[in-house]
Amino acid sequence: MPVRRGSGVCQISQDGRPVDDVEEQKLPYITLAEVKRHNTPDDCWMIIHGGVYDVGRLLHKHPGGSQILLKYAGMDATLPFDDVGHSMESLKYDMPAGSLKGLLHPNDRPAGKQDRLSESEAADEKDDGADCITMAHNRSHECRMVLNKVYTVALYTTIIICVSLLLYTRLTWQYKMGAQHAMVHEIRHHVEDNFASPGTHLKARDDEFGIPAWAY
Repeated sequence: MPVRRGSGVCQISQDGRPVDDVEEQKLPYITLAEVKRHNTPDDCWMIIHGGVYDVGRLLHKHPGGSQILLKYAGMDATLPFDDVGHSMESLKYDMPAGSLKGLLHPNDRPAGKQDRLSESEAADEKDDGADCITMAHNRSHECRMVLNKVYTVALYTTIIICVSLLLYTRLTWQYKMGAQHAMVHEIRHHVEDNFASPGTHLKARDDEFGIPAWAY
């Protein structure tokens, strides 16, 4: 069952950082054993960045299909969540109300997680100003956000170029077809003139020079 937090730690999240969300401060701690029991399509929980979420109502609406969610049912899905470029903002927006059941109990956090965080923070402090700025944004989800924007701009640019090429090709084709049609029409008239009946030419020459047709 979920474990209620004492008043002494209510202001600290499972990552050891202050909790800004008032609703999150009221959530209970949930043990990993409790999360593992919710691993069916009808009762599907998972852990994302220390939060325990009920994703059962999201199974049939998930763009990637329900199987990928069921694969991590009752487990910590933080890594695959980050790998596909999701953000916590989109998670809070897409999740139905009441999906956040609680926070993972501190005793069930991965061993050495806090040590790695401390080492990373200490290394950041030793860097100069430029390096600090770089390291501050050297996170996978931020990089993916930038790449997503780049890919979006590239996609729109590609679409515009393709549409422009199609229009240019169509106009060029219409112009060439019109020119070919005019050329065929001219050749047709030329052939008709050359293969006209002899009497027509003779009559024309008789009319032009006054010479009888029989003289030719």
